Amino acid sequence: MIKKDSSVSPSVVAAITASLLAGGYISRDERISSICHNKTMNLWKRSGVIDQMQKQDLMINIES
Repeated sequence: MIKKDSSVSPSVVAAITASLLAGGYISRDERISSICHNKTMNLWKRSGVIDQMQKQDLMINIES
């Protein structure tokens, strides 16, 4: 359920949920309790997050 006064749109919530599910961070029986919009992000933190994301192996091994 999304609060009516939430600044996060339902499509963003759906995209975040789908990404977490696809990445294996949540399972189908789990739910997200809250999503907060962070209006500012430290540039050093952003650089670190991007660096970590680029190092991730996102290839799916279908044979296993």
